[in-house]
Amino acid sequence: MSTRTECVAFDSVQPHAINALGLLGLVVGLIVAPARSQSGSSSYVSTGCTQMRESEASPNVVGGCWSHRPEVAVLTHLCLALPLACLLAFTATAQTSKAAGSYCQRGFEEFNKGDLEAAIADFTTAVTFDPSYGRAYLNRAVVWYRKGRLAEALADFNKTIDLQPRSADAYSGRGNVYLDLGEYATAVADFSRAIDINPGHLSAYINRGIARQENSQTDEAITDYSKAIQLSPGSVEAFHNRGAAWLEKAEPERAISDFNRAIALAPGRAASYTGRGKAREARGDIDGALADYTKAIEVEPSYALAYAHRSSTFADAGKYVEATKDFQTCLKLNRALAEFLKDRLSVRQKAQKGS
Repeated sequence: MSTRTECVAFDSVQPHAINALGLLGLVVGLIVAPARSQSGSSSYVSTGCTQMRESEASPNVVGGCWSHRPEVAVLTHLCLALPLACLLAFTATAQTSKAAGSYCQRGFEEFNKGDLEAAIADFTTAVTFDPSYGRAYLNRAVVWYRKGRLAEALADFNKTIDLQPRSADAYSGRGNVYLDLGEYATAVADFSRAIDINPGHLSAYINRGIARQENSQTDEAITDYSKAIQLSPGSVEAFHNRGAAWLEKAEPERAISDFNRAIALAPGRAASYTGRGKAREARGDIDGALADYTKAIEVEPSYALAYAHRSSTFADAGKYVEATKDFQTCLKLNRALAEFLKDRLSVRQKAQKGS
């Protein structure tokens, strides 16, 4: 069985872009207003307007001269007001962005503490303050995915991609959703897009390998796992999954080699012992297989798959008492798996009696 990596690299708050339009308007206003004032000051020469004393000034005085065109005064006043308006807009935007960033940071902290509901609430508040905050949508998508809420996760990954089309994490996360939905070709496309954007995206290679393996593209899956190992020689998932792929290709020696490496990197993972047990069984090493299944159970007593495989192996060896005991344990842990195992054990017992 293949193992998957986390859907995206869950990040804390990144520096958040503030409204550039407001900043641009501020700069333009500061440039235009003095220029307009200077233009007005000299306009009495070119337009023939009459110079007035200060006591005679009226609302249409521009740069110390009387304007016979009121729209000139209005435009100049607007230009003078533009810097202040833009500064106020810029300040308000900055405050809104700061508030959104604070909620996003707190959501990240809540996520790390395991409080997923609080994390979702904070990320939701962040995007309420700033609907263009892609990082908050991405982080909320990760939490939805962790909770198994695939529809909500998909919506937030889509929103992130709309806001940040170059987000490799968003494509990788969405690929995981499609993988869970069994849409393997679509998942492969998203993982491939993530890799195009970031050729060093480890989890995208591993999870694309899983999608390809599920889609009966075992050779391509092995290529992806091998690339992941090149990127990260300490990747347990990459070695484990490549071992499973070699097993599918009926190459137990290569499978055992990869499972050995996975076990060396993470001795506490029951899945890798179980995988190696299957590979040993495939090459006829029944005692080695039973030893691995037993070790997997020691490491993780609630790992139903190890009981299922050990029960099946006991049945093959004619040890039906031991097989039944493991079957009953498997039934308590995973009824669907046990029902599948029950059919296999029944066939074997009948075959044994017939012989």
